[in-house]
Amino acid sequence: MKQQTQFENELIKCSGNPKCVQCGYCCKKAACQYGVWSSALKQCLFLTDKNLCSKYDEIIQFYGAVVNPAFGAGCSSPMFNEVRNKKLMERK
Repeated sequence: MKQQTQFENELIKCSGNPKCVQCGYCCKKAACQYGVWSSALKQCLFLTDKNLCSKYDEIIQFYGAVVNPAFGAGCSSPMFNEVRNKKLMERK
C-alpha cells in the first residue's frame, strides 16, 4: 500500500481549517461584506496580484483585529480546490 506524502496529506485534510496559503480562492468565489464583486474579473476588486486583500489595513484599522472576514483563519475550502493545490505545489 502506497504511503501518502506530506503534500497529499495536506490536500486531503478536512477536519478544521487547514492553513491559509493565500491562494485567493475565497475572494474569487465571493466578495466579503467589505469587498466589491467584479463580474468582469470574476473576483473581488480588492484582491491583489499576490492574492492579498488590498483593504486589509483599512479594515483592521477601522474595525479592529477581530473581524469578519476571518483573515488567516485558514482555508474553508481545501478539498478539490485546484487554486490552493497549485499554490502548495509551487511552495514544494
